[in-house]
Amino acid sequence: MQNQNKVMSMTEAISKFVNDGDLLYLPWGAPGAPAGAVHEIIRQDKRDLNIISMANSGWIDPIFYGKQVKSIITGWVGTELVGLAQLFRRKVQRGELQIEDYTNFHIGMMLWGGRANIPFIPVPIERGSDILRQKGFLGDRKYSIVRCPFTGKETVILPTYQPDIGIIHAQRTDRQGNAQTWPPGERTDMGGPRRF
Repeated sequence: MQNQNKVMSMTEAISKFVNDGDLLYLPWGAPGAPAGAVHEIIRQDKRDLNIISMANSGWIDPIFYGKQVKSIITGWVGTELVGLAQLFRRKVQRGELQIEDYTNFHIGMMLWGGRANIPFIPVPIERGSDILRQKGFLGDRKYSIVRCPFTGKETVILPTYQPDIGIIHAQRTDRQGNAQTWPPGERTDMGGPRRF
């Protein structure tokens, strides 16, 4: 099975691995941006996707054009020098896209917790932070405050996630599906997608 040839077209890969309603992990930076996969998701009219991702640059914006995305858990969607991605911003303003706002660090920890197969993860969040004040579609499931059994201090815990699939752009692969990416910012071993 180790020598199985996993090479396939983008059309076949999206058709086979991305299903309507999936929780989809997309990378945070341009070097790992799967722009071709996003285009194919749009072309195949995959619907009601839920995305979890750290900060995204403008490359992701086209996926917000139609009805592909139902919700997104993210730290940022936009282009650093320009501001919020325009299609994304319009969908949020019209109430057509559910959003939950965290920091990049928190999303990384929630994915790591999912990979560790634990239901929640404690994280440092200042009690006065807007991350705690503003709740999106998760409502009271965005976080919880518990008393630490070791210190007695109040501790913020976040839910963890195991995305159905993660899609990244890799600069080098082999026929067995091994991949190398650079620069080394996209830590696929940190997150918890079931498939890449």
